[in-house]
Amino acid sequence: MATNKNVLADDVQLATTLRRGLIRLNRRLRAERPDDSASLTQLQLLGRLYRDGSCIASELAEREHLQPQSLTRLLAAMEREGWIVRTQSETDRRQFAIAITAAGKALVVRDMKARDAWLARSIAANLGAEDKEILLRAATLMERLSDLA
Repeated sequence: MATNKNVLADDVQLATTLRRGLIRLNRRLRAERPDDSASLTQLQLLGRLYRDGSCIASELAEREHLQPQSLTRLLAAMEREGWIVRTQSETDRRQFAIAITAAGKALVVRDMKARDAWLARSIAANLGAEDKEILLRAATLMERLSDLA
C-alpha cells in the first residue's frame, strides 16, 4: 500500500504529464484553426458568449480574466466585424450588455468544426477501440476537474 507521500508524488507526476499533453494538444488544435478566423482571445470571448449567453462587459472581463481596457478594444473590433452587439443596460445606463450575433455564432461553430475534424481524423487514424475508450474516460474526468472551483 502506498503512503500519502508516494501518492502525492504520483499525483504530481500525473499532473505534470497531463499538463504537458494538454499544452501540446492545445498548440496543435490552435494550428488547425482556419486562417481567416478571429484572434484566440476574440474566439475565447465569443465562445463564452456562445455558451453562457449575453452578459455585461465587466462580468465578461472578470470571467475571462481580462483587463477592462483590453476588453474594450477587443469588443470594439468584434462589433465592427459584426460578431457581437452591445446594448445599454436598462437597469444601469453605464453598463452595456454584450451578445453574440448570428455571424459570431457561425464563426465559433466553423472554428470548432475545423479543430474537431482534425482531432477526429487523428483519433481514427491513430487509436484503437481500447485507446478510444480510455481517451473518452480521460476527457470526461478532465471536464469534471475543470468544473471544480
